[in-house]
Amino acid sequence: MLAVEIDLLAYRFTATAFNIRGATEWPPHPARLYSAMVAAWADDDDPDEGERAALRWFEVLGPPIITCPDSNAYVRRNIVTHFVPVNDARALGRDINPGYQKLLDAEAALVEASAAKPRAVAERNLARVFAKVKVDSESAGRVAGSVSEAVTDAAVSVLPDMRGRQGRTFPTIRLVDQAAATVRYDWPEAEADEAAVSVLDAVLARVGRLGHSSTFVSCRVVTTGGEPAGVGRVTWRPGNEARRADDRDEAILRVPAAGSLARLVTQFESHRGREPRSLASRSAVYRAGGRPARASAPRSMLAGPWRVLVFPRERRVRLTRTLDVTRAVRGALLSGSGDVPPYLLHGHEAGPAGRPTGAGTQPHLSILPLANVGSEFGDGIVHGAALALPVDSTEADRATLAQALDRWQRRSQTEGRSGLGLWLVDWSTELTDRGYDTASAYDKERARGVLERQFWARPSRSWASVTPVALDRYPGRIGDLRWDDQAAASIARACQHVGLPAPEEVQIVWGPPMRGVPAAGPSGRRPDQRGRRYGGYRAGTSGQVRLCVHARLRFAERIAGPLVLGAGRFAGYGLFLPVTDGEVGR
Repeated sequence: MLAVEIDLLAYRFTATAFNIRGATEWPPHPARLYSAMVAAWADDDDPDEGERAALRWFEVLGPPIITCPDSNAYVRRNIVTHFVPVNDARALGRDINPGYQKLLDAEAALVEASAAKPRAVAERNLARVFAKVKVDSESAGRVAGSVSEAVTDAAVSVLPDMRGRQGRTFPTIRLVDQAAATVRYDWPEAEADEAAVSVLDAVLARVGRLGHSSTFVSCRVVTTGGEPAGVGRVTWRPGNEARRADDRDEAILRVPAAGSLARLVTQFESHRGREPRSLASRSAVYRAGGRPARASAPRSMLAGPWRVLVFPRERRVRLTRTLDVTRAVRGALLSGSGDVPPYLLHGHEAGPAGRPTGAGTQPHLSILPLANVGSEFGDGIVHGAALALPVDSTEADRATLAQALDRWQRRSQTEGRSGLGLWLVDWSTELTDRGYDTASAYDKERARGVLERQFWARPSRSWASVTPVALDRYPGRIGDLRWDDQAAASIARACQHVGLPAPEEVQIVWGPPMRGVPAAGPSGRRPDQRGRRYGGYRAGTSGQVRLCVHARLRFAERIAGPLVLGAGRFAGYGLFLPVTDGEVGR
C-alpha cells in the first residue's frame, strides 16, 4: 500500500473549484497534488530522471481514497471580491525584455561551454550582451527632453494605488478543529518498493504549497495503514457508478492519468507560468463513505455532461433559428472528420455499402440552445449552445469531442478568427468555448443563469417546453377531437424512449408556454396567435417533416434534467425547462 499525507500548516485551504467559480475546491483534488509534485520536480536546474520515472509511475496508480476533515470540522469563508492592482502596468518607452532573454541565453551558453576556445568566445559574448542590456535599461528609464502629459500619466500608472484593478476571489476553507488539519490519500493496492517510496518522499518534501500561495503544506509518503475516519473526518471513495445530479454526497474530482506529466511539461512550454492554464487530469466520481445513499431522481439517457459554447453579446440569435444554429454547429464539428466520422457526432453507423444505419437508435451528441426564458425578463435570445453528451459517455467520447473542437478552432484561426467561427446562410459569428459544466450538486445561485447546466437540470415534477417537441407520429387531422390526446400519447412515449417514466399528465400548449418562447404547432388551430413561430422539424437524412408542438409535463416524482424529447432531440428541439406552477405561462 501507499499513502500520502498533507498537513495544512495554516489550518486553511484556498483554491477555486474548477466547475463553480467562487466556490472552494474540497477535498483537494489528487490532480492538484500531482501538479504540485511535478512543479517541485521541475523547479530544479537539472530535474532528476529517477524522480521523473517515479512521477510517471505515480500518475497511473488510479484515483486514491481520500480522508479529510468533514463539514463539521471546517467553515467556508464568505466569498469577497478583492480588487487587485494589475501587474502589467509599465512606464518604459519600449520593451527591454528581449534583451534580458538574450542575457539568459548567453549565460547558458557559457555554462555549456567546456573547451577553452568555446568558453572564451562565450565569455566575450556574455560581456557584450551584458553591456548592451545595461545601456538599454538606462536609456529606457531616462527622461529625454520635455516630459509630455502622456509620459507622466504612464509613469504614475505604475504606482500600486494608480493601477487598474481586477476583481479576484479567494474561496477558502478554514479549519475549526486544528487537530484534524490533515488530508490523506490512500492507494491500498499500490506496490511500491523502498527506492520508489524514498524518491517520492524527496519530491513531496519540496512541495510547500497547494492551491493558492497562502496554503502552506507539509507533505510526506506514508506506508502504514491509516486510522478509520472518526468524528470530524470523512472518507471519499472513488466509484464507477454514474453521478446523480441531485446527490450532495457525490462529487467529480480531478485525478492524474497516464501522460499527465508529459502534458504538464508541454503546457508549461506554452504558458511559461504567465498565462492561464488548466490541470492535466481526468475526472473521477467520488462518494462520501459511511453515508446512506440518497434516492436518485430518474434522468434521461441524454442527461450527460455539457460543454458550453457562448455567443458574443452583440449577436442576438432568436429561438426560432434553433435548427439553423444547431445544424451549423454540428456541421462545424463534423468538418474534417474524414469519410467515416465518429458516431458520437452524428448518430449514424456506416453500413457495408457506405449507407448510414442505426440512425438515432443509440444516444449521441445533442446540441441545445441556451436561451433567456423562464422569467419575467425572458426575451427568447439564445446566449449559447450546449454540446450535451449521453449519460453513459466515456473519456473516449470526451476525447472525440475535444478533437472535433480542436479541428474547428484551427480552421477558424486560418481565417483570422480568435474564437470558433460559425457560418450560417445569412450571417456569421464567433463562439467561445466555456468548457465543461460538471457541477456535482444543485446550487441555487448557479441555477439562475441560462448558461448553467443546473438551470435546465434541477430536479422537478413539472416541466414546460422551450423548443417544441417533434412528434414521432402524426396525430391525425387538425380539428379532430382526439388530436390533443394523440399528441400527448406521442410525447409520453418519447419520455419512455429516453429512459424516463411516463408522465402522469401531458398538456398540449397552443401558444407560448412561457415568456420569451415562440409559439408552435399548426398555425390554423389558433389564428389569434401572431408573431414569431417555430417551424416544423425536417429530418436531416430522410427529409421527413414532423409536426412540432409545445407541451407541459407533470411526473409522479421529481425528474432530474436536462430533459430533451422527440424526434428532434439531437438538434435542439424538444428541450424542456423545470418549472413550478407559478412560473408556467408568465
